[in-house]
Amino acid sequence: MKDIFEKFLSNGEANENDTRILNAHKSFFTSEEGRIVLDQILHDMKFLQECKTEGDMALNNYAKKLLIRIFWDSKKEAVSGRRIINLVKRLIGAKKCL
Repeated sequence: MKDIFEKFLSNGEANENDTRILNAHKSFFTSEEGRIVLDQILHDMKFLQECKTEGDMALNNYAKKLLIRIFWDSKKEAVSGRRIINLVKRLIGAKKCL
């Protein structure tokens, strides 16, 4: 059975390059430096902000796609909800500190 993640890939079919890209996303964005970069990217993409324009909505939707790539669990064939919840808690906590 093919991995359900294929439906989230832009071309609809997983190939070796897609797997390498997915693994690179996970490796980088779960590192200490990657978390810092991810926090800024998600802020720039209006992830926890109100979307007032179609452009804001497009950025927000891409942020969600990025999170799916980072937090996809191929063993469970699902997104790790726990890890996304922890990320959102961290982001909300960071906003309170500003």
